[in-house]
Amino acid sequence: MTWSDATTCQISTRAAHRVGRMTMREHLFGWVQSGRKTLIGPHVHQHYEAGQAFILAHGTQWDVVNEPAPGGLYRALILQFSAPLIERFHALYGAQFAAARPAGCARLDLTPAMRAAVQRAADGLLEADCSAALRTHRLLEVLLLLAEGGVVYAPSGAVGWDQRAGRLIAQRPQADWTLDLLAQSFHTSASTLRRRLAACDAAFSDILREARMETALVLLQSTQLAVGDIAARCGYQSHSRFSAAFRQRFGFAPKQLRPAGGAAD
Repeated sequence: MTWSDATTCQISTRAAHRVGRMTMREHLFGWVQSGRKTLIGPHVHQHYEAGQAFILAHGTQWDVVNEPAPGGLYRALILQFSAPLIERFHALYGAQFAAARPAGCARLDLTPAMRAAVQRAADGLLEADCSAALRTHRLLEVLLLLAEGGVVYAPSGAVGWDQRAGRLIAQRPQADWTLDLLAQSFHTSASTLRRRLAACDAAFSDILREARMETALVLLQSTQLAVGDIAARCGYQSHSRFSAAFRQRFGFAPKQLRPAGGAAD
């Protein structure tokens, strides 16, 4: 579920899998509820068991291994915090927690208070009748509890054009995106946008494909939609072309990732 200040989803799968080169588009909090997660970075190789949480900072890149519990599921609750929410937290409480270490990657053993706060925040994002003010309050509560435990997300700083483009595409991955259409959305010309993306060592086609594949991965792990429906939601009219693109990006077929009781292909 996406809202202006945060995103939440419940990951659930019976299939062990490894996903390479996952870039954090936002600051992320994850709570492993069943099974085990392994995060592999340039100088990090950490395991997270059920009942533990992990913190990943915006802009970091990871290989991710998710392993179900024996005879059961891998399940995790994910919260992602927007840059404006993190900036608001720093404006309100930054001076109070100036000594806290900024979060790059961290492990947390969840307290009952943190468990309850995270669940309230996730529920608030999913409840249609939850007010914007209450949603923000619940999200800030999670950030405050993290800060009191010594972990604070650093402000994201300036957002590059590649990130801006990826975020916009991710809002409507099913759209028939072209460079011209994307440029129009930013009120600029296609040639100007191409130069701005090139300055970030990025190309429109790569950004489009990655945004769609990341969306597909989340939908496969967190919904019961059939693979064909997910393909359509990610801008692919051909089931086979989608499956081939997914396998090329992640190294396994999309049908491998199905929630318990998920829909068939």
